[in-house]
Amino acid sequence: MKNRKGFTLIELIVVIAILGILALFLVPSFMGYAKDAKQSVCESNMTSIQRAYHFQMAKQEKDEERDFLNKVVNNEFDDFSTAPKCPSGGIYYIINTGEEAGQSVFQVVCSEHSNVLGKIPTQILNQMIHFNQNVRDMDVTSDEFKKYYELYKESVEKTGGTAKNIGMFQSYVLKNNDELRNYLKYINGGTWPTLQVDGQTLYVQPYVDSSTNGGTREPSGDITVYAASSMENKWITNYIYDSNTGKWWTGKKSFSIANQSFDQVKTAMQANGWSEVSNPQDMVITGQIVMP
Repeated sequence: MKNRKGFTLIELIVVIAILGILALFLVPSFMGYAKDAKQSVCESNMTSIQRAYHFQMAKQEKDEERDFLNKVVNNEFDDFSTAPKCPSGGIYYIINTGEEAGQSVFQVVCSEHSNVLGKIPTQILNQMIHFNQNVRDMDVTSDEFKKYYELYKESVEKTGGTAKNIGMFQSYVLKNNDELRNYLKYINGGTWPTLQVDGQTLYVQPYVDSSTNGGTREPSGDITVYAASSMENKWITNYIYDSNTGKWWTGKKSFSIANQSFDQVKTAMQANGWSEVSNPQDMVITGQIVMP
């Protein structure tokens, strides 16, 4: 009897089926390992950038400046053998995470590998609060106040407007939502961070309740952080961030947040049937916020 060589068609089909079943289990695992590896590399990069950032800040005895992190990331100080890059194409930037022992605490984050869905809107809120407090309490003859004024003047003139003189700046800008927004957008590179959700590109931005509405109301001064399809003076939205809960809220029915305190905004959200975003993993928020 001759020895049989090779496999029968049925045997080949069985082997292929077994390999297919194994692939169903193994491929996701391999993809997960690759994703975890990229996350690990990125986290290592962020740690290295953080150390280099603080080292250069101390070495050069500088306060936080707008492009300082970019200099570190681009390896302008030769801290790294090669400039660190996120393996998933994320963007590195720095945020203010609060205060510790009276000093601001900064953290390097990545748009791909850090949970920044709530950090960026919180940073916008803190940035606005910080600016308000500083301008209100600052000596108008100080160099720092003059620096604020020059940036404000540049921001207004950039949009073709006419800036108030330095004598009127302190009282005027704190009561004008448009001027506050112009200033903050200007120092953040002329744009707001973007929120990608459901195929839309929305701009995350602040609204300050500063209008008296013709003298008929007392403004609350509350800051509402929201996302809208336009960067310019469009107060109608269906995405609002609640800094008290760290959650985004949304609803099918949009409404205007103009001339409302945040408590009124929350009441309007409830009245319009809004709820917390149920799928925050599908929301991608990116942008660079200048440290206050």
